[in-house]
Amino acid sequence: MINWTEVTAVATSMAALGAIIAAIFAGRAFARQREQLQLLQRQEQERQNDRRMAQASLVSAWLESEDLSRDTGHIKVRVIMHNGSTEPVSQCTIIVRKGSETDPIGEGTDWVPVLRPLTDIERLIEFDLPEEINRPLVDITVQDAVGKNWGRGSSVELVFHDAAMRKWRRSDDELREISPKGGS
Repeated sequence: MINWTEVTAVATSMAALGAIIAAIFAGRAFARQREQLQLLQRQEQERQNDRRMAQASLVSAWLESEDLSRDTGHIKVRVIMHNGSTEPVSQCTIIVRKGSETDPIGEGTDWVPVLRPLTDIERLIEFDLPEEINRPLVDITVQDAVGKNWGRGSSVELVFHDAAMRKWRRSDDELREISPKGGS
């Protein structure tokens, strides 16, 4: 005679084993889907960063010449800022640092409200330069057409950041005191 209790117990055990195996496969599939989703999200983030960086990467600045008077320790540098993009950039700050990347001694700055597309501007920045510094370094911060803030240092690396703009943005009172120093 058939012991239905044993058959039921075996059937229940087999069903439980099947459920455990199905749960393992479902868990693995879920983990794979999550990894794929994270990969897609990272790739989309990189594409967005590339699109955001496209305009700012076409903005640069360099020292064109310098006039150093070692007697007084005073220096005048002519800085060219170039917007190679087809859109304007704004809130541009040119920072001439009197030190290294890791140990800035001070700076001379100039502010450009708007730099039109495909143009260069020239600025003359004057400041005191300590004797131990041979050549100043140029950094810039800009705001692109969509309002993102970017900075580029002497290392030429372009970085997205809001902190640089807060650090160098001038107050409304300071802006009223600034007179244009060349074409913009």
